[in-house]
Amino acid sequence: MQPLTAATHHAWGTLRTFSDAELAGLPLSDSTAHTLQDPGLPEKIELLFTASQLALMQLPHNEQAIAFGHAWNDEYTLCITGEQVHAVYDSEVTFVNSSLPLFLTFLARASELQKAYHQAETGALEAGRYRQEVDQTMNGLRKADPPALADKAWWRGVLDDFKLV
Repeated sequence: MQPLTAATHHAWGTLRTFSDAELAGLPLSDSTAHTLQDPGLPEKIELLFTASQLALMQLPHNEQAIAFGHAWNDEYTLCITGEQVHAVYDSEVTFVNSSLPLFLTFLARASELQKAYHQAETGALEAGRYRQEVDQTMNGLRKADPPALADKAWWRGVLDDFKLV
C-alpha cells in the first residue's frame, strides 16, 4: 500500500492541522499527535469525513476518547482511543483502524473509490472494471490493516457499500 502523497493532500484541499496548544493535555501518542500536526486531517470529504475540533469524550464503559471528526453525513463521531480509531453512533462503538495514519490511508483510497463509483453510476467507467478496482483496493487495504476489514468493522461496511453498483 502506497503512503499518502502530496497529490493526495492536494486533492483533499484544505487540511486541518492542530497546534501544540490544541494538543496540550490530551492523552495522545506521539505518532497520533504528529499526524494531527503534519499532514493533519482533510477538512471535508463528501459523505466520508468532516474534521472537527479535538474534544475529550466518554465512551460506554467509561473509556475516554478524543473526538476528531464525523462520518457518514455526520451521523458518526470518529475518535481516537490509544492508537486506535473508532466510530461512535449512540452507544455503539465500532472499530475503524489501528492508527490515525492508517485511517488517513483508508480515507484516501475510499475517496478515490467514491469518485470511481460516481463514474460507474453514470457509465463513464465500466461496471466490471469498477468492481475490479474495489476488489484490488480492498485487498491492498486488508494487507495494510487487517482488523479494519474484519466482519463488523467500519471500513468493511463502507467498502461493501461501494460494491453496490
